[in-house]
Amino acid sequence: MKSSALPDQNYLNTLFKYDIEQGTLHWLPQPGRKCNSVRSRAGCFSTKGYRVIRIDNCLYKEHRIIWVMNNGPIPDGLVVDHIDRNPSNNKLDNLRLVSSSINNMNRNSKGVSYDKARDKWKAQLVFEGKQVLNKRFNSYEEAADAYDAAKLSLFSNINIKLF
Repeated sequence: MKSSALPDQNYLNTLFKYDIEQGTLHWLPQPGRKCNSVRSRAGCFSTKGYRVIRIDNCLYKEHRIIWVMNNGPIPDGLVVDHIDRNPSNNKLDNLRLVSSSINNMNRNSKGVSYDKARDKWKAQLVFEGKQVLNKRFNSYEEAADAYDAAKLSLFSNINIKLF
């Protein structure tokens, strides 16, 4: 889903109530609109596990709406990341603003693949366009350990908590 510019904070707060304990959005009463049941949970799940909500004929991810409602606009170049990697956990303490590079590093997918030509496992890590790790190993476990160590080392240097 392509990111669209979100409506402003004030407008979003007239549409929804945020349940801070559940991390969910619920519709507020809107005069003249029948389609949104008052106080019902807003939106539905996308195929990728994110909750999405239609506002004025545009779809937005729930976690982005929640961020803007509570913290204001998302600055250019930053994205809202789920710290625990669970796209349906939209509690404020699980959301943070990070660069796309950091967001990609926090995904479940490992930078480990099999190099058939060399019959080795390859660990690769790229951060902000620079290759941090590119080594081959005899086992998957060695490659995964090297990847995890490189990622941990990289992020301990920039004070970002991953998963």
